[in-house]
Amino acid sequence: MPPNVLIITRVDAVSPSATAARLRAVSKGLNAIGAKASILWLTNSQTEVNEALASGKQQMYGFRSSSKMPGKYMAYLNRWSATLRLPIFLKESHQSAPIDAVYLFGLLLPERFAIFSFCDKHKIPIMDDITEYPYLGREKKLLRKIEYSLFMNHFLPRVSAALCITKGIEVFIAKHLGEKAANTIISNFGIIVEYDKFSQAPQRSDSADKLGDYLAYAGTMYGDKDGVPDLISAFSLALRTHPQLKLLIIGDNSKKDRMKDIMAAIKEGKCEDSILFTGRISWELMHEYLYGAQALVLAKPDNEQNDGCFPTKLGEYLSCGRPVITTSVGDIPLFLQDGVNSYLAKPGNVGDFAAKINECLDNPEQSAMIAEKGKALAKDVFNYTSRAQELVELINLIKQNQPSN
Repeated sequence: MPPNVLIITRVDAVSPSATAARLRAVSKGLNAIGAKASILWLTNSQTEVNEALASGKQQMYGFRSSSKMPGKYMAYLNRWSATLRLPIFLKESHQSAPIDAVYLFGLLLPERFAIFSFCDKHKIPIMDDITEYPYLGREKKLLRKIEYSLFMNHFLPRVSAALCITKGIEVFIAKHLGEKAANTIISNFGIIVEYDKFSQAPQRSDSADKLGDYLAYAGTMYGDKDGVPDLISAFSLALRTHPQLKLLIIGDNSKKDRMKDIMAAIKEGKCEDSILFTGRISWELMHEYLYGAQALVLAKPDNEQNDGCFPTKLGEYLSCGRPVITTSVGDIPLFLQDGVNSYLAKPGNVGDFAAKINECLDNPEQSAMIAEKGKALAKDVFNYTSRAQELVELINLIKQNQPSN
């Protein structure tokens, strides 16, 4: 019998993010292949969830009260409130439709105490989805250190499966658990994308056509995760060969104090007139821009965060059927091959990235074939229905190995 899976997260369902997209894709995939999945969004109210998400067959629950209390201390109060209310929600959900597995995303403390207590009582397996090294960002503040320690040493050894997005995270989790890993299946569960959503041609407006030839990047401007300054520097070099080219940067750019490195790269490259920032835009307009680009670009630097990362946006890029130019970091080169299904540059080498841009633009027939092979990869490997089937098979394996009493 197809499993009933409850996904629980504190990810914001409303704000556009790779993690929210990943969880929606997991839920959609499970429902598409005949299983049942629902998502409990701890951060959002039911009203927010209803307004933000067209869920279709997916059940989406907002768990926060309708009135949002501001401030970090109130946020902690909300978490404890959720912890106290979770047993009732879980009991009612289980009585309505027995839960076969719980899928967790995030450290989720203190909510884990209630979740594990309920699942232990009812012998419901728990799976943890781990998409980055759990210690990142938790090295300095005491409370975050405590959360990390509880997650790694108290809760993680008790889960039935650790779903790791990269090989690096698999190795890290296995090494940490040591002998305790005998009770936990450590599985690679890479990026998952709503292939049909991105592969379908968008309704065209004149927004993209007005831009002429352009490269497109969609994602965060802040921090050193996506390497936007490197991308701009490489683009400025490619402009020498393709002076009419534009770079379209899609995403929030309102925090000007965190845009200093980006603005410095623009000034140094003297490419102010060739770079366009959209700010936050609708998914429909973003899709149109991605679909109309000469190439989709991502210049991730080689750092610890990216060593354990496999960006969801690459699956979305590939699904659009446009040439993808990115860097060889983390698990990316395990799936993407330079000159076969993508263009791979050396991380941190803006000259090499610029050369890949030129190679792509100067050989349109070759780049079209590369784009088609990249699209096939997204369809065959990263597609949400394929990943969902992997998850069902894992749940069935866990259930088979559970003791009968």
